[in-house]
Amino acid sequence: MNYARQTYNQGEVISPKKRKSKKRNVMQTTCGIFGLCQTSKRPKRNKERQGKECPKRTSANGILRNIFLPRHIEINEREFYNSLSKIAKYYNFTPIESESYPYPKNIRLAFQDAEEKIQQNRKGSKIELHLFKHSNKGIYLSVSEIFDTCMTLFHIPVKPLYLLSRKNKPLSDLFLSVYAYYLQIVKLPYYSNESDYLGYLHEMLKEWIKEDFYDEEESQEHLTELEQAKFIGDTICKKIKNKKNLDFFKHRLNHFFPKNEYEKECKKFAEEIYTLYQTYPNENIFRYDNYVPEEYEDYEKITIDKYIGFVASCDDWLSDQILQMINNEFNECAEQIEPTIRRDFIEDCKDSRNFDFENRLFNSIPKLYHLITKV
Repeated sequence: MNYARQTYNQGEVISPKKRKSKKRNVMQTTCGIFGLCQTSKRPKRNKERQGKECPKRTSANGILRNIFLPRHIEINEREFYNSLSKIAKYYNFTPIESESYPYPKNIRLAFQDAEEKIQQNRKGSKIELHLFKHSNKGIYLSVSEIFDTCMTLFHIPVKPLYLLSRKNKPLSDLFLSVYAYYLQIVKLPYYSNESDYLGYLHEMLKEWIKEDFYDEEESQEHLTELEQAKFIGDTICKKIKNKKNLDFFKHRLNHFFPKNEYEKECKKFAEEIYTLYQTYPNENIFRYDNYVPEEYEDYEKITIDKYIGFVASCDDWLSDQILQMINNEFNECAEQIEPTIRRDFIEDCKDSRNFDFENRLFNSIPKLYHLITKV
């Protein structure tokens, strides 16, 4: 499913003048992806907003997630059960009594039972159990804990912060510290950086407008909107790259006095982010990104940098076009890469890694979205 050469020439760019005048529904931060099924020639805006939820994960590679035990491949049962006992000890469960069953049914029953019980132990993650053979140490089991992003986009709009800075400096300064944490520490991709995926989409959209618009007035209108988005993006990016916004984070919290309920919510949220920053001062979104691209791959994958990051805006023509482009591409992908912790049970495991940081981080982005878009 190699679509890299075809993805970016689909659909049609639509002018705001062609929209219906009905009231718009603001899309939530965590908007569903893979929601589009139509075939189009250019990124064309649907009459309806993007859905909040999306179809289930594609099953294109589902066969790879199963265990097969061909009769001509012998599995050392002693080595298998030895590794299984180490998994049971680590995840604190009692394996099913399967030794009395004939081979390979005993292995299959124990394998499936272990995977189910580990999943119950780690309800916030997706569990994949694998069977490997080491050249020296024989058969062993490996557990992959996958952080479940629920096939969701996690976007932080920049334009609302830019507008806020013009009318409420104390509050905008507080958000500057929050945004600085996401950019400097968490390493979220930023749409005005051409090297980032979102930046690439903006450049592609700009090229489409220049090449395919016959109406010069409409073309200039769209190009102006893109230039404004770039100006705002560069302006805010320059500010949140400044380390002083992190240095003054605590000071701004201590000297921010809310004047209404909305500002109280904002301060409470900023305190949560500051606590996250203090707890994980060096952790970023890619810490459990184990994906290593191969030179030749059978199908495209949705990598972490493609579904999380800073975007220009959230409820206008530009945001609709970018979202459409993302959905068009993601509909062609066969797999999504998510933060993953892998543990090999050859020896006793004492690994203490977890998804506490990811849970708090991913949950914080919808909160930020809803607060900043109230401005």
